[in-house]
Amino acid sequence: MSDRRSQSNRPAALSPLRQGRYRPVRSPLVSMGPSLDEERRRRRAVQRAVLLFAGMAAIGVGLALIIVALGHEVIVGGSDTRSGANAAVPAVSMSRPDPLRLAQVPAEGTGQPMALQLPINLRGVTGIGYGRRHDSEVLDLEPEGSPANMPGGERMLRRFLATRPVSAIRWFSLTESSSRNVVYVGAQPGSQVYAPVSGTVVAIADYVLDDQPLGKVIQLQPSGDAETVLVLRNLDVIDGLAVGQSVSAGATLIGTVRDMGTAITQPLATYTHDTGSCVELYVRRVTPTDPVA
Repeated sequence: MSDRRSQSNRPAALSPLRQGRYRPVRSPLVSMGPSLDEERRRRRAVQRAVLLFAGMAAIGVGLALIIVALGHEVIVGGSDTRSGANAAVPAVSMSRPDPLRLAQVPAEGTGQPMALQLPINLRGVTGIGYGRRHDSEVLDLEPEGSPANMPGGERMLRRFLATRPVSAIRWFSLTESSSRNVVYVGAQPGSQVYAPVSGTVVAIADYVLDDQPLGKVIQLQPSGDAETVLVLRNLDVIDGLAVGQSVSAGATLIGTVRDMGTAITQPLATYTHDTGSCVELYVRRVTPTDPVA
């Protein structure tokens, strides 16, 4: 009995909370795995990683497409302005050119603009350049295509905003003037030259420099236009071409590119891989008594 009384007189043991100690109790969710907040954070991290990867992949694909587009662009001008390296030497062009517009003469008064077709097959062109001829009778030209030294971004923007098919032609400006009235189409000597306009041969004469004949000068009068002529220089005329003969743009062979040697400095020589051999073209006003020029 005494033992029982002594035990009943002992103070009861304090619970852990009353002793100042805290024992955490895990909820059923915690005991089963990560909390809902942890699961949400993990899902958001995975989603961010997926979005980041998709964005980087899209950027990579876009850059690849731009590089492919720039790499496959036809570079006319001999020298690749993106790398400064000279283009490979094209073979002598012995085939009819594709119907590509080279330039046009703006309409005057009630007249129609005159379109000039590329006279040499594009695969044989080493370069195209526009300059300025100091002659009040020579008409200004509007080049087709884009400048060869245009930044790639601007060129892509122009292609995106273009309202008509973008020309494959690129050209160099050979003058500081904003107006251009003469175009030089470079090609290897012997390359075939076709009529840039449909019309009639009105003159064939020697191109003489320092009493030395350097090929021929051909004048073509466009059909339906008696006030202008297209002049071509730096070429040899094919056998059989005669004054009064009708020609068709891009279809009638009129001559071949002349090798001018060192007789004159060719404007395209700065931009092409060779001496700048080319055919020179310009359009001038005429009267029936005008001589060949």
